[in-house]
Amino acid sequence: MKTLIIAEKPDMGRNIAAAIDPKAKNQRTYIEGEQYIITWAIGHLIGLAEPDAYDDRYKKWNLGDLPIIPEQFKLVPNAKTKDQLKVIAELAKRCSHLVNACDAGREGQHIFSLIQRHLKLKQPVKRLWISDLTPETIRRGFAELKEGADFEPLTRAAKARSEADWLIGMNGSRAFTTKHKELLSVGRVQTPVLALLYDRQKEIEAFQSNKYYEVEAWFEQGETLYRGLWQGERLTDGEKAKALAEKVKGKRGRVESYEVKDTKEYPFKLYDLTLLQREANAKFGFSAKKTLDLAQTLYEKHKAISYPRTNSNYVTEQNIPEMHRALDQLAKTDYRGLVEGADKKFVHKNNKAVCNPSKVEDHHAILPTHKTPGALPPDEAKLYDLIVRRFLSQFYPAASYKMHTVLTAAEGERFKSTIKQLLDLGWKVIYADQKKEKPTGRGKGKADGKEDDEESAEEEVQTPFTLDSRAAEPPGDPRAEDPPGHAGADEHELVAALVAGKRTVGGGQSAVIVERHGQRYADAVAAQLFGGSRCSAPDESDLVAAEQPVDHAALIELVIDERIDYDRRPPARTLHEEGDILHGALIMGESDDIRGADGLHELHAQLLRRRKRDAEEVGDVIERLDIAPGEQLGHDIPKPDDRDGLVTVDRPPDGLVYPYRTGCFAAKMLLDGPNPLPAA
Repeated sequence: MKTLIIAEKPDMGRNIAAAIDPKAKNQRTYIEGEQYIITWAIGHLIGLAEPDAYDDRYKKWNLGDLPIIPEQFKLVPNAKTKDQLKVIAELAKRCSHLVNACDAGREGQHIFSLIQRHLKLKQPVKRLWISDLTPETIRRGFAELKEGADFEPLTRAAKARSEADWLIGMNGSRAFTTKHKELLSVGRVQTPVLALLYDRQKEIEAFQSNKYYEVEAWFEQGETLYRGLWQGERLTDGEKAKALAEKVKGKRGRVESYEVKDTKEYPFKLYDLTLLQREANAKFGFSAKKTLDLAQTLYEKHKAISYPRTNSNYVTEQNIPEMHRALDQLAKTDYRGLVEGADKKFVHKNNKAVCNPSKVEDHHAILPTHKTPGALPPDEAKLYDLIVRRFLSQFYPAASYKMHTVLTAAEGERFKSTIKQLLDLGWKVIYADQKKEKPTGRGKGKADGKEDDEESAEEEVQTPFTLDSRAAEPPGDPRAEDPPGHAGADEHELVAALVAGKRTVGGGQSAVIVERHGQRYADAVAAQLFGGSRCSAPDESDLVAAEQPVDHAALIELVIDERIDYDRRPPARTLHEEGDILHGALIMGESDDIRGADGLHELHAQLLRRRKRDAEEVGDVIERLDIAPGEQLGHDIPKPDDRDGLVTVDRPPDGLVYPYRTGCFAAKMLLDGPNPLPAA
């Protein structure tokens, strides 16, 4: 006997026949070949019976009769398609085996299960489970037919969903209608969704807009021009905003902080149905239903995409070769220019942003197939283009940027700027001819993936952005005229004053150190400068003068002679992040590879400009010195025997080390002589 194949729709039945038995004869309601008979369901042929099928009293809607809960749900044929159901029943009598070829999903499983239960079909069942309708996929699916029993859990889930819809719909609609004397429809899905829409509409109607003001400032340094956004509470007073703008207008700014970090933006996730519907609505104004209908046409009629009713944005290992093949086929289309820039090495089983079997349930993400369509109607072409471009983006590298974050002060006010400098478009070249996409899937706008609590003026630029933070004190600012070692100087000048023999510090200076590095660090600096004096509150009376100047030669001699025992390596921060001044001087000053090298001077200049511990650049120095990444170094400061004029401490407070950049300062002194460093 033959095998009866039951597809969900006539188009799918004809596609199956063409793939597995091209010579089969079309009998209008079925197609018959030597081995197979192929027919179809035309959607739902069977449904659950109305309440009055259980008891005549349910013909009238009475609140007292509720709830209606059948012990066994009855099935009834759809009157409009009952003839096709009879065809299936007759064909089943001529066949020894059945193949469930309905859509590979819960609903397709339910359609076949209803037919099987209503007609009481007892033949063994195999399941065709495929994600697209290309002939190759269909033939492979029949070669790998699965046991019908393997899908029994899916069948039970579909049955439970259907019966829950009936229970809530029938009882809820009758209850609300009889109570409110008006025909009201209640549904398991429709009612909660309607409630969400209603609540949202009420929020929109109740919303009251508040006018607020933003103050922007443009700063110029050499040929660099950048924009900053004032940092403070939201301004609702226009006069206050104007006064603030007038306060800083035409004044000089001071760069308080300047950070640069590399960041990458990865391609957005592959489409599932919901994401595709959302983007099609945003770009083209398509409704969710229209997007689904277009996707179904691309799937069923053109066989150009995989199964669209999916909730996954990922693929499995088995899909990787298919993706590579589809890429090759797209090279023969109008997408050939984009395919030329694609690289298959980015799509592999270990790329969890693409291949993640644990996040694939019934179906993988929506993909273009290797069957490319011809001329498509405009709306179908738009949707197909969305899917293809998202697919192609997975074969491109991440877009790379340098994120420049600048905090500029002017007249006591702070302005924050974020400059996003493009280094490499990467996958974004796919969308270069379109408007800028908003992130709707994977991809980070910030290197750490976190949102900034403060607002800033963000600009995206393609030209190099450079800023010299050494120009922190603008001409005309009284603080810029203070000599190193007096109130207003910062920690850079403290170190320069230390190694150059300047021994005076004021309360304003103490405040800077305490604020930026904490009290313990400030105390250690004071101990180095004054043999134990405490660097405390910002009081102008806190002016201390050391009795003797630092002997620079003795300091260098101490560094060279008193070798640090690196074999002890007590627990401490790694040199990637911090190191004390003597370590830095010893390592960098004693290295033949580094002495006088241009690279050291450039690194030193960058550290000065940026005023921050830059782990990446310090790591570069470590690599050049052949120090293993993460190697821990001792932090004891050698104690001098009895050296005149040299004041030191046995070691910093527990857990304290000096910033690594101070080591660069000392190394600079060793290389270039005891000339004071320029103020930052």
